[in-house]
Amino acid sequence: MGVLYEIDKMCRSFIWHKRDGKFDIHYVAWDVLCKLKNQGGRGLHSAISKVGLIRAKFFWNFIEKIESLLNQNLKAKYGSDIWNAEIKRESSSTWRIIVNGAMSLRPIVRWEVANGKSVNALNDVWILDMSLLKWPTFVVDLEDVGYGLNSFIFDGSWDVAQLKKYFGKDLVELILQVPINSGLLTHSMELKTKMTVKTIVGMISENLEEASVEENHWNWIKNQKLLHHVDLFWWHMFTYVMPSKAFLCHRRLSDQVFCLRGCGVIEDENHIAAGCSLLIPVIKLLNKRGFQIPTSSFLYCINKLKRLLLNNPFVGNLYCTTMFLSWKS
Repeated sequence: MGVLYEIDKMCRSFIWHKRDGKFDIHYVAWDVLCKLKNQGGRGLHSAISKVGLIRAKFFWNFIEKIESLLNQNLKAKYGSDIWNAEIKRESSSTWRIIVNGAMSLRPIVRWEVANGKSVNALNDVWILDMSLLKWPTFVVDLEDVGYGLNSFIFDGSWDVAQLKKYFGKDLVELILQVPINSGLLTHSMELKTKMTVKTIVGMISENLEEASVEENHWNWIKNQKLLHHVDLFWWHMFTYVMPSKAFLCHRRLSDQVFCLRGCGVIEDENHIAAGCSLLIPVIKLLNKRGFQIPTSSFLYCINKLKRLLLNNPFVGNLYCTTMFLSWKS
């Protein structure tokens, strides 16, 4: 871990610090920069954030090669219920790594059904890719039969009559398609996605990306293929870290909040987007020529810009570049 921390430290120094060794001011946290671009970050890679993904391979090896000498010793010492394992002071480094890897691997694996005793029918993932509690379906309360999956298995097969008491018809048909491996002495895990050439690390990364995708204006503007400096300018605008006077005053880096161009109003995102006295004449001139560039608040400009980029990318690109040049001047 110490080596990874040093690598991250070197990366931060390369981006934030000056060539002569002097420290520079940074307005955005390192974690934000390391987010994917479609999540509003810059797509940088943090070595520390990849630790769990790499350790997941060791946990998968623990599952697949349980008969190995190392895994047999770990199982005898710490038990086989790794999902509820506790990390104690006396726990070995090997066990800590495997438990940490299990937490990273959990979103992409599910239980392979054997006798059902160790599987919680509602909370655990054993059918398709999510637990029944997250399904938009009707399930009768299982309190009277317990939550173990073994309540629905009889003599190595699914108990259809019992299933129909608690699950709907469509869900029962789906459950009956789940194979029961009676040859397993204990329950095992399997990947949710089969027949794939992706590595374990690749599948976990993809799952994290899908789970963290949210509505982000940067998702659609980043595909506009703006010039590098224009792209960076708009990224600052969308993440609200544009070094405007209002931003610098909030950070106590300036005692002046008004626009230096003599506008007499607070310089913030709204002012930069459509309120500056030097930007308005330029936009009016473009509008006279039929470009229909918005001249309102920043949020209104965002909504208008989204429609422009979808219907008329040229005008959207023109507006983005015009605002950048106005700010740069």
